Amino acid sequence: MKVKIGRDFYDKKHDIVYTEGKVEDVTKETALWMVRNSLAYIIPNVREGRPVNINNNPIKKKKAIEESRKDKMMRKDTIKNK
Repeated sequence: MKVKIGRDFYDKKHDIVYTEGKVEDVTKETALWMVRNSLAYIIPNVREGRPVNINNNPIKKKKAIEESRKDKMMRKDTIKNK
C-alpha cells in the first residue's frame, strides 16, 4: 500500500525514518497506523480507464474511471447551448 508522508517521523518498530513529502510503499497495518496518528495519507491504487465496481456489486454496475476535468465557474451568458 502506498502512502504519502505528511511530516517527518521515526518508526521505532521498523527502525525507519520517514521524510515529509515522499511516497513510500508500506504494509497495510503500517499504513493504517500512520493515518490514525495523522502522519501520512493513503494513496488509492486507481488507474484511468480501469473498471470499478459501484456499490460493491460486481454484477450490476461497472464504470470506467475517467480523467478528471478541470471545471471552472463560468457566467451564464457565456455558455453556449447545443
